Amino acid sequence: MIELTDGDPNLEETAIRHFLSLKCDGIILVGSTLKGDNPSIQHLIKARVTTVLVDPIHKLPFPAIHLDRAGIMEHIVDHLWDGGHRQFALLGIESDLVLGLVRIEGIRCGWER
Repeated sequence: MIELTDGDPNLEETAIRHFLSLKCDGIILVGSTLKGDNPSIQHLIKARVTTVLVDPIHKLPFPAIHLDRAGIMEHIVDHLWDGGHRQFALLGIESDLVLGLVRIEGIRCGWER
């Protein structure tokens, strides 16, 4: 199950409460904006719900994975350029703090070569 929160901490808290009410075995938080003192985070800790973070904004007491989003976008541009492509269109990436800006920066780095 997935719930999209668009970086809204209130929606993120609602999603966590929803998953807990469904008695989920674990939760993966992608781009979490919540801080360690947040009541929902504290509840996850106390309830010992298996929680994993992907690219969290703040350091939290759960295992975390940090993806090289800029690096992969740079690699994609390099690959396309090496294949002879010179015109690109970028669709579906917003300039949000968590996912978009780092991807766009990777595209710029690849393009500037």
